[in-house]
Parts: sequence; C-alpha cells; structure tokens
Amino acid sequence: MKINTLLSLGVLLLLGLPANAQEENALLATDSLNLSEKELDKIPRYVWLKSDLKYLNLSSNHLKKIPREVKKLSSLEHLDLSINELKSLPPELWCLNKLKTLDLGYNEISVLPPEIQCLRNLEGLTIRANSFTFIPAEIGKLVNLKSLSISENQLTSLPPELFLLSNLREFQLWDNPLTIQFKYFEQLNNLEYLGLSGLQLEGNPIPKLEQEKIKTMLPHCNIRFER
Repeated sequence: MKINTLLSLGVLLLLGLPANAQEENALLATDSLNLSEKELDKIPRYVWLKSDLKYLNLSSNHLKKIPREVKKLSSLEHLDLSINELKSLPPELWCLNKLKTLDLGYNEISVLPPEIQCLRNLEGLTIRANSFTFIPAEIGKLVNLKSLSISENQLTSLPPELFLLSNLREFQLWDNPLTIQFKYFEQLNNLEYLGLSGLQLEGNPIPKLEQEKIKTMLPHCNIRFER
C-alpha cells in the first residue's frame, strides 16, 4: 500500500480520509479536490495537509465557517464555496494571493472587506445571492479581474473604482436596488457581457431611451435588460 510516509493508515482514518488504498493514493497525489454535495458541516482536516492544492470545490454543503487553517492552502488557484451557510469569512482567506477564481455565491455573507485587494491575481469573482449592501473601493485594485457577478444582493451603489477594471469582460449586477449613473459603464470598454436585468432608474425600469444610450456606449457588448 503506497501511502505517504508521514501518514499511517490510522491517521488517515482519523482525519476522515478514505480507507481504500487506491483512493488514498489518488487523494495524496492530486492537486484538485472536489468535495461538492457531501453534506459537510465542516471541512475535513485532511484538506489542510494539501498545501499544494490548486483546485478546491466545497460547494453545495452546509458549511457555516471557514477555519483559519485555510491560509495553509497557499498554492490554491480556484476556490468554490458557493451554496453553503456562510455568514462571514476569515481574514486568512485574503492571504491566498494565487487565487484566480473565487465563488462565494448563495451564502449569507454581508461584508466584503478591503482586504479583497490582496487577491491581485483574481480573474473571476462571484458574490451573487448574498446580503452585501456595499462593495469596497479596494475592488478597483483587482486589475486582472475578467468576470464579476454581484447579482441578487442589496447593493444601492457601486464605488467609482470598480469602473477602472479595464480587463473586465463579464459583469452581472442584476436584481440589486441600485441607484447608478450609467455613464460610468463607458469606461468598461472591453465588456463582452453586461447583465442589467431587474435594475431600475429612479425607481422605475430602465426606459428604452436609456437602454439605447447604454448600447451605444458599449457597441460590442451583449447587454441583457431582461433575463
């Protein structure tokens, strides 16, 4: 049985690792781990042993907390925490500066801290369907961001710095009670998709005339005013 010499079978079992030798070897060798839909209410301790992990999917579980040990996953590039029961995030999460995609969608999180700016390699960020009421100005520091989904929150405004994200290709912000000046979108001239469904202008649906102005500002962008 080929098992990492640092781990006996007894330790593996204690940590919740599979007892099957083939599964153990596969787990220890991989840099990708999919724990989606496992009915987890906490993250198995063996995950923190995988400091070389690049992909971690913990979506569709019952997680209420992300432990501080998450900082041990210093090689992580893709992290999916969507569809859980999270209300907050540990400061250590923002130490994962190799992250390229982060999915926090469908939780109960209400605060996105300024430390989001530490994830300078981030290319995709999803925070849809949470309880956010504001986006920090520091999001403008994520210069590599290509995809941003902030839909289905309680956002009433957006920081001007967000419109400095010149590499943004996909931007979804539908179903927020936003008061917004659409002229800022002209700065996002590399946009390929813009989701505006459910947004209002001065308490009313975006009028056709204003829709045409937005289309003129972004002639190469697929703009959705309705889902």
